[in-house]
Amino acid sequence: DYEVDEGKYRDLCEYVAALRNGGVDHVVLHARPVVLSGLSPSKNRSVPRLDYAVVERVALEFPELRVTLNGGVGGLEDLEAMMAMRREGSGAIS
Repeated sequence: DYEVDEGKYRDLCEYVAALRNGGVDHVVLHARPVVLSGLSPSKNRSVPRLDYAVVERVALEFPELRVTLNGGVGGLEDLEAMMAMRREGSGAIS
């Protein structure tokens, strides 16, 4: 299983903060980390696994930004689960 590298997560947050500080009010984040070597483009679309939690963490850390999830919503069931999280107050992704 893929685990979030906290150093890379902090780098992502610094990048998002720089965007915000530059006047951006909406970011679109892909839920899958890219692997730059060793995988074909088609494999990179399925490995490593999607990690919605990283996008969710960014959305929660930057409540002043609109954070949109890009990638991997496979159908109505996935969307309903995300919307349920928002209704319960635990979801921040738009």
